[in-house]
Amino acid sequence: MDRWSVVCKSLTHIVIMLAVLGSIRHRNRLSLLNIMGTIALNIHENLTVYFNGDFLPWDEARVHVFSPAVKYGAGVFEGICAYMSKKGMNIFRLEEHLVRLECSQRVMRFERIFTKEEVAEPIKELVRRNKFKETVHIRPTVYVDGLGESSALGPIGISITAVQRSRPKIAMEGCSVQISS
Repeated sequence: MDRWSVVCKSLTHIVIMLAVLGSIRHRNRLSLLNIMGTIALNIHENLTVYFNGDFLPWDEARVHVFSPAVKYGAGVFEGICAYMSKKGMNIFRLEEHLVRLECSQRVMRFERIFTKEEVAEPIKELVRRNKFKETVHIRPTVYVDGLGESSALGPIGISITAVQRSRPKIAMEGCSVQISS
C-alpha cells in the first residue's frame, strides 16, 4: 500500500472514531473530510487522463453536475487491471473487457457506440504516458453528457483513467473458502 493510501485510510479511521464519539462539531468534521478529499486528489495530480478524445491533466477532466451521467448514473464502465512484468506492462484481457463495454453501451442504447478498437489505443497510450511501474487499475467510462433528462441517449462522452494500485494480499497469497448449503 502506498503512503497516500495509508494516510487516507488512517484519516478515515480517525474521522469515524471522532464522529462516533461525538468529539467534533459537524462543521469541523466536514472540514476534515474536505482535507481528506484534497489529499486523495493530490496523489493523482501528476497523472494524465483521456477525456473525450484528448489527453488532459487529471484535474482538468470535468463532467457537468447536471449531465445525465451525474443525475441518473447514465454511464457504463469497465475495471481493467494491468500488471508489470519483465516485458513491460501487460493489460489483462483487454479485448474481453472492451467487448463487454461495447455490449453495455448497446444495452443502454447510447446514440454513439465506442468500439473496442476506438477504446483500446487510448488505453494503451494512457498507460504509456503515465509511465507506471506497478500494478494499474484502468477505468474506461462511457456516459451520457450534456444537459438531458433521464431518457437522453446522447451526446455520449468517454473518459479513461488509470491509477497505480498495489495488488491485494489475497491475489498474492490466495485464500481459503468454504461452501455451505
